[in-house]
Amino acid sequence: MALAQTAITDPEIDQYANAVLQMDPARSEAYTQIANLLLAANIDLNRVNLGCAHSNLTAAPRSLRKEVEALRVSYCNQAREIVDQNGLTAQRFNEITAAHREDVALGDRLRQALVRLQQP
Repeated sequence: MALAQTAITDPEIDQYANAVLQMDPARSEAYTQIANLLLAANIDLNRVNLGCAHSNLTAAPRSLRKEVEALRVSYCNQAREIVDQNGLTAQRFNEITAAHREDVALGDRLRQALVRLQQP
């Protein structure tokens, strides 16, 4: 993996953590709105993929797909702006996301940054 060749720096950890903290309210709101729509239609949320890079809404009724897709795209555009404003590219943000899922030490660094950045 290319990321293994490119160490994640402390400034990138802070940029990533700041972006995550700034994205979280919008992510929660979009997820809640989408979940409410799908649950009202008796659709199991595990049957849809709402990721920004890849989505699959085929399990959702056609009548809801446009609205769900609009909510997803709106959140993803907002998230990308937040990532950019924090000095990371979307690609680098995604690389860090993937890396911390497999690297316990990196996950610890990110959690420490999140805690530190949330303190007054």
